[in-house]
Amino acid sequence: MIVLEEVFSQALEWFKKSKKVINDLSGWGDNRLDDKITAVNTAEAIMGLVFAKVDKILIVEELENLEKNLLKSINNLEKGKNPPYDDFYGAPRQVCWPGIAMLIAGRKNYEVLDKIAEFLRKIKNKDGGWGHSIIRKGNGYIEKKSNTFSTSLVLWFASLAGERYSDLKNDALKWLTNAFNERGWGWHFRDAENPAATSYALIALKEAGIKENDKVRKALEYLEDRETPWENVQGPEGELRGFVLYTHFTWAWASIAVLK
Repeated sequence: MIVLEEVFSQALEWFKKSKKVINDLSGWGDNRLDDKITAVNTAEAIMGLVFAKVDKILIVEELENLEKNLLKSINNLEKGKNPPYDDFYGAPRQVCWPGIAMLIAGRKNYEVLDKIAEFLRKIKNKDGGWGHSIIRKGNGYIEKKSNTFSTSLVLWFASLAGERYSDLKNDALKWLTNAFNERGWGWHFRDAENPAATSYALIALKEAGIKENDKVRKALEYLEDRETPWENVQGPEGELRGFVLYTHFTWAWASIAVLK
């Protein structure tokens, strides 16, 4: 318990030091040394503050800023204007993480949540999932495919909202169910499983109330198998670049998936 308290204390100090205020915008970014603030990093920071049980007044203030700037970012994007948040181009994660942060904090501002749901309906792919992965085929041909990461976030968001966005919940659930490989999930439809993608899918499914079925059992066995590497997992191709996930990133989400 003492170790956990020390971790929370250190994390809280880091959150405070890394918060930025640039013009009228406040929040967090990938790198505390640059001048960029993103919706995703701000939402993740707020989730951290919620889990650390920080003063609710502070959290409400951060949530109000997030809601205001997210709403403006979506509206500006749809009108072809520059969004307040840096690098905001309409990826599912850029609206899902803020929605998840709001709902985890018990914040039900439906003006913002309904806008997120409406936006997700507009960007849903023809295969019923979500994502911006880019797959090259043949001589430079590019095809967009749904991915487990984005679709899991949609399911997580919609599940936290109860039945209000049941259409999003059902579509995401159907895609994830069909995307399952032999032991878990890969980044794309029926790809070879990896622990990061499998963890996201499991967390979302459990949030949707699906905690015991054959796929969940197999996926948990896969994550708990000592032969399953949690290090150096290749991230999903597409969006802007391919990358290897930080080891602590996969360890954190895999641990949550197993313990949830």
